[in-house]
Amino acid sequence: MLLLPFVLVATVGGLVGFLASCAFPLEGVVGNEGYYSIPEIPMITHPLIFLYCVLMPPLVCTLVSLFLMRKKMAQTAASLLVSSSESSGGSGGIVGVTIIGSLLAAAIFMVGRGVGTYATTVAERLPDEIQYNYVYELAEEHKTIPAGAQGAYRHTFSVEDHGYIRDIQFIGIEQGNRYFNVSVADLNGDVIISSAIASRYGLQSGDSLSVFDPLTAESFDFDIREVADYNVQLAIFMDIGDLRSLLDKDGVAFNMVYSDAPLSFSKSQLFDSATKEELIAPVEQLGPEVRSSRNVLYTLGILFYSVMMIYLFQFAVVRKRRDVACLSSLGYRNGEIALSLTGKLVVLACVSAAVSLLVGYHVSLPLMPELLASTPIGIILDYHLPDYLLHLLVATGIILLSALLALWRIASTDILFYLRNRE
Repeated sequence: MLLLPFVLVATVGGLVGFLASCAFPLEGVVGNEGYYSIPEIPMITHPLIFLYCVLMPPLVCTLVSLFLMRKKMAQTAASLLVSSSESSGGSGGIVGVTIIGSLLAAAIFMVGRGVGTYATTVAERLPDEIQYNYVYELAEEHKTIPAGAQGAYRHTFSVEDHGYIRDIQFIGIEQGNRYFNVSVADLNGDVIISSAIASRYGLQSGDSLSVFDPLTAESFDFDIREVADYNVQLAIFMDIGDLRSLLDKDGVAFNMVYSDAPLSFSKSQLFDSATKEELIAPVEQLGPEVRSSRNVLYTLGILFYSVMMIYLFQFAVVRKRRDVACLSSLGYRNGEIALSLTGKLVVLACVSAAVSLLVGYHVSLPLMPELLASTPIGIILDYHLPDYLLHLLVATGIILLSALLALWRIASTDILFYLRNRE
């Protein structure tokens, strides 16, 4: 009698959710459709997914309900009839649910924010990091560079990155190259990594970086001398002579040319070429894809937190309905009663929100490289005080709105019923 209504609702909810996912596929919301370098991959529904969606909600509902009912079910009928007063216990459960629920909602919200911050940061910083207007990859190595241009030697090494084999460009440059703000003097075989490399792989000056050549499978270890301020591009800088020596290139050799103006290379001389606008263009396609994922996670986090807070405040009032009746009979107004019953919960919820936002941000830091493992771009996440205060203000608004909704429960309490019951 007690379990069946909840189990039926949970089962119907799971079934409706599964059918909705079939009619409104996830890839249409958070997928990579339209992104220039990722093919469209259809979603596949497995029978086990159906069983999970339809059976897991009623199973969890049953376990939770039995857990909450166990004390009442263990009491004798006589004890329940003699003392029908509502128990003053349950405060520990409310505290636990508030803290754990706030942490979970904050983690979901912060992961969504991290995804959105990632796209915004890339769009803002990439144009500043690319300081040249044209780049040419030569089909054959050249010993001379056209006037006004800057030559470099680039070689691709690989590293394992969260289950992917990531290609990283090693760029050998001469001291004073105007297109890269790094000093390669006296490196003696050491390297300078971009801050994108440092943040993605947890590296810093003085560490060692291990890579391998995808063509020969030969491994190399490099000592990191410095971290350069390149937050988007996964690049590693070396002295051009050190890189040539490492690759057994004798004498002067360039395979990359950077320039402010177009150069007159023939097609047979080039392996590839690009303008600054062409290098930045993919970021414009990345934005809509990332924003859809961010909005879904934002919605899930806020909706989960709102439902949880409304339920907690309603539960706090329901379990104290006899106290509501007694206070009302003594002349206390509904607002005063609500403050008396939910004041501590408001304080607890606000403190939990303040702490959970910070904890959720730190939880999102190690998750972002996993979620964005397929993207060959640095991941920059920060959390400034204005953003924190805005999020805390929104959480406080949800808490206060939930407390106000508790007034309806107080106003709808049948005072005479509970007083007669007490007598």
